[in-house]
Amino acid sequence: MLSLLCCQERGQALWIWGARTREDCRGQGLAKQMLAHVEQHARSLPHIRVMLSTTIASNTAMLLVFQQQGYAVQATVLGWLQEWSIAWTEPPADTVCHHECWQLCQSVPELKQALLLLQGQRSEVQVGRRVKPPDVGSVFAWLPDAWAVWPADSAGGFIEAGSVWLLTNQAAAKGNSGDTEVEAVLAMLPGEQGPVASVVTRSVDGLRAAGRKALSLNARCHKVCIDACGQEELLKAFLGKDGGHNDYLVFYKLLEQ
Repeated sequence: MLSLLCCQERGQALWIWGARTREDCRGQGLAKQMLAHVEQHARSLPHIRVMLSTTIASNTAMLLVFQQQGYAVQATVLGWLQEWSIAWTEPPADTVCHHECWQLCQSVPELKQALLLLQGQRSEVQVGRRVKPPDVGSVFAWLPDAWAVWPADSAGGFIEAGSVWLLTNQAAAKGNSGDTEVEAVLAMLPGEQGPVASVVTRSVDGLRAAGRKALSLNARCHKVCIDACGQEELLKAFLGKDGGHNDYLVFYKLLEQ
């Protein structure tokens, strides 16, 4: 075997991972050929709207391959191990703690709507008018995992297992026709060494609350993966030196069917 590339259908996305090329065959364009072959396969599937993959920023060879094949960076997912996470779940000593309204997510449409409230603005900026709003939700609403992402329309199993939670701020939404504002989404995803806390939030308070909730659900939660929805610098500044060791980039390529 000279080169390997794995793919999996996840809702309307074709998820790509596991790119490997034998050491003595590198530099011959095999990764690009494999990626082009997978894209040809994706275009033969009418329901596939986008190709998704991830890599670390230091993998310059793969970054170049993605760029040459027309992929763009959608987000940076921030990754932390548990022992680096416990400290920042505690609120400041002078902060008044309010009741946190966590609710189990009941359906894929509910998850998609919540994720769109947090991730949608970034997605609209990136895709412009190339994708209509309903399709933006299907394609760009996703949960971060350890070196991976799960589009909302492929997360039904997690929802059925009672693993997806929504943090709402009803007080903040009183002036908005009674609607509920979503502060964070938390999913407890299975991992090899224990559960992975998948967090989507734009705020420090949402991140703290998600960390507390994850550890209360399962103290063995060994990793936290965070989509900061365009607020990466804010959350990185809050976490400081305790994080940044497991960050990765999310790449996408829209398919014109």
